[in-house]
Amino acid sequence: MNLTYRIWDKQSPINSCSADKAMESLRIQPNDEVYIIVNENGADWIVQTKRDAPYPGATIEKSAQNHIAVINAEREQKPEDTDLAAKVAAQEEALKIIMGGAENV
Repeated sequence: MNLTYRIWDKQSPINSCSADKAMESLRIQPNDEVYIIVNENGADWIVQTKRDAPYPGATIEKSAQNHIAVINAEREQKPEDTDLAAKVAAQEEALKIIMGGAENV
């Protein structure tokens, strides 16, 4: 889980989408500061303006770092969710057995 970010120059394409098209479709203003979170595969994943940053910092860089930190924290919680899902599935399977098969549940 190695997310990185880059500050977008509003000239470079975003995942092969031209800068002009990206700015138009994402409603990015010419004076907006923009960061892009790059996923583990090297693809641009999240495009965010500093103006609308969900985890704002004093700088565009800090906003991007804050955003990545929250994503990483959420990902760390996923194993617990997976464990809970496995427990629920096991309970459902046990209930099927008790009830005499899947058709009765």
